[in-house]
Amino acid sequence: MLRKYSGFYLIPLVIILVVCESCNYDRPAGSLLRTQSEHQPLLESMSVAWGPNLSFEGNFLASFGKRNGVKVQFVPNTRLDVYRQVLKEHSPEPELLEVDVVWPSILADDLLDLTPYVKDQSAFAPRLLDNYRVHGRLVALPVYVDLGVLYYRPDLLGKYGYRKPPATWDELTRMARTIQDGERRAGNKDFWGYVWQGSASEGGTCNALELQASFGGGTFIEPSGTIHLRSRKFVQALNQATNWIGTISPPAEYVYREDDSANLWNAGQVAFMRNWASGYGLFAAQPGKDQQHFGVAPLPAGPDGAKGTLGGMGVGVSKYSADLDLAIKALLELTSESTDLQRLMMTNGIPTHTSLMNRADVKSRSSLLALSSQLMCTLVSRPALVVGDKYEEASLEYATSVNSVLRRRETPDEAMAKLEKTLHALTGLPVEKD
Repeated sequence: MLRKYSGFYLIPLVIILVVCESCNYDRPAGSLLRTQSEHQPLLESMSVAWGPNLSFEGNFLASFGKRNGVKVQFVPNTRLDVYRQVLKEHSPEPELLEVDVVWPSILADDLLDLTPYVKDQSAFAPRLLDNYRVHGRLVALPVYVDLGVLYYRPDLLGKYGYRKPPATWDELTRMARTIQDGERRAGNKDFWGYVWQGSASEGGTCNALELQASFGGGTFIEPSGTIHLRSRKFVQALNQATNWIGTISPPAEYVYREDDSANLWNAGQVAFMRNWASGYGLFAAQPGKDQQHFGVAPLPAGPDGAKGTLGGMGVGVSKYSADLDLAIKALLELTSESTDLQRLMMTNGIPTHTSLMNRADVKSRSSLLALSSQLMCTLVSRPALVVGDKYEEASLEYATSVNSVLRRRETPDEAMAKLEKTLHALTGLPVEKD
């Protein structure tokens, strides 16, 4: 998410980076060269993090290795197919695997059940652990959380007489149009009221899901295992989004990804933007601006409240680890409250521990942290746990169908009727009728 702005981060030299043809693993995983001496333990961790989180994890592992007399190999920029390969071959390395929030069901059979090792699961924010629990097995612990939020310009709200950001989608539509019209009358012909991500991509899936859920249309595949697309409430949400394009959102909004939205935002050409909470620190660090030039809020609510799609990462332990005790020790320290606090101090991210969300010193650090508890109540999960290894295909079909509606190539009814058949054929799941 917002990877374009992450740049490259140098990992301290005490970490041994395994490059392996950019981590393509074009040779059997079991032949991966380990630099372990005969008597010194070695811990290998693979990461899919980026930006400040990648730097933080590298620093943590270097410190853990030094404190415990352990050599550490840290493999950044890993992909799902790499995980599948090393786990399929029952490789003793890596011990730790960082997983995207939509991967647990794909990798669950090869990951250790962490339930016996987590003394207080309630320490984590509500609903986070549910996304890493597969058939009753806790296969990963959250290391950082992300979700969709609304960014806004307080200066423009004040200029046009608004005291707070929009609470509903209808308010957003009216406020964005008023500010856009005013700025254009003042000479800024390229100014837009609201940017978001309408492309046929995972970002498009997340935006569409937020609208579908907030309008009371559920999710495109329900936790019960039914395909749910023909809700009139979802049709209403799709019509709302379609009507934004060319009015308060750019005509090309249906191809926008996160970076496209961020480019307009950073250029000062937008009043409101839907993007990820993980971008907060990057937006605050824009040159020549202080940290008060924008605000952040939950996404506007529909009839069923405000919804923000859950993102983020967890870390699991390979069942084939050469040293399970060492791996579990590292994982528990990495996901502890104290490490969570250190991470948010460095990354400006949202904590995973409820206790930190409620601490006054944490909440006072930024407007994002002040909203952490409220944002956790808006979470909506993608149906990855239900669909398993078919999730990527199902998500792309969903985003593509919504995109067809946004381009006005199909009506919502036409697109969703086709999508029902496609998802049923892909997953074998039954179709739910409203």
